[in-house]
Amino acid sequence: MSDWDKPIFDVYVNEEYHYTEIMKGIVLGTVEGANCISIIDKFGIKRILTVGTNLEKGLTDRCEYMTISIYDSRNEDIYQFFEKTFEYIDKALKDKAPLFVHCAEGISRSSTIVMAYFIKKYKWSYVEAYNFVSDKRSFVNPNKTFEKQLIEYHLRINTKVFTDKRFKKPDRRHATNTKIRIKQKEKRVRLISRKKKKTTILKFKPVKLNMEDSARDNYLIKFCRYLGNKLMDMNGIDVESKKKKLFEISKRYKDYRDEVVDIQPKRSKEFKRKLGIDVRNLINDYRSEIIESFFISNYEKDKERLRPSELINSK
Repeated sequence: MSDWDKPIFDVYVNEEYHYTEIMKGIVLGTVEGANCISIIDKFGIKRILTVGTNLEKGLTDRCEYMTISIYDSRNEDIYQFFEKTFEYIDKALKDKAPLFVHCAEGISRSSTIVMAYFIKKYKWSYVEAYNFVSDKRSFVNPNKTFEKQLIEYHLRINTKVFTDKRFKKPDRRHATNTKIRIKQKEKRVRLISRKKKKTTILKFKPVKLNMEDSARDNYLIKFCRYLGNKLMDMNGIDVESKKKKLFEISKRYKDYRDEVVDIQPKRSKEFKRKLGIDVRNLINDYRSEIIESFFISNYEKDKERLRPSELINSK
């Protein structure tokens, strides 16, 4: 991928478009699938996580719901919901209450939420989380902003590159893309309990951004994305060879400079020169940690252990 404007995956429809079992206890699909009693019964679904606007909730007498009102738009910040949805998904699995996660088509919003869960739960890289979900549902396709936010989540979970040295603990404050200057409105998450017949609303207020910190974060996120795309093309080689190749790639700054640094043409040559030096030094400071973050998980063992129930039963 050469820039953020291009989709990372081609979208097409398969026979089981309305639902896909990602692992035992988590089914990913469409709004139609979430309202289909036969699908709900097939997997014993007890809870439904709805990620989208104006999506029908037709089974409130059978299932508990968490509903997040968010559009599939580059102007949306889905990152702010990662922690709350992680808690909801994790509790559903611990309670042995199978969960159906959906948006309108089960392609962008809901797949992003499921990938974020795996990144935090198992310290997977965003590449591993994507590979795991897409192996089951091949047409998942987070929009470019959601992809960026997954990469940021990967870096915040697996590295300390965003740590503010003034504090003892890593800085977990999330900064969205500062290029998108829109009036952010308060977001709400609605919890509908089937047993207690009760509705709870959680409020999420927009965060004011620090332009300088956000720009710095974006350079590292784009650098990570560049390496991730290279890693996706490295099939059939061992981990150490992959690391070596990524280190070699990371040294060739000119090859990826334009993908990391987006400078307005009106800027002076001196400004561009100085910014280029600053960004290169920033990447040099953190490239080892970012490269290592792709290889810290037990992905291969986790992948085998978390196979969908129908595959487990067929063994």
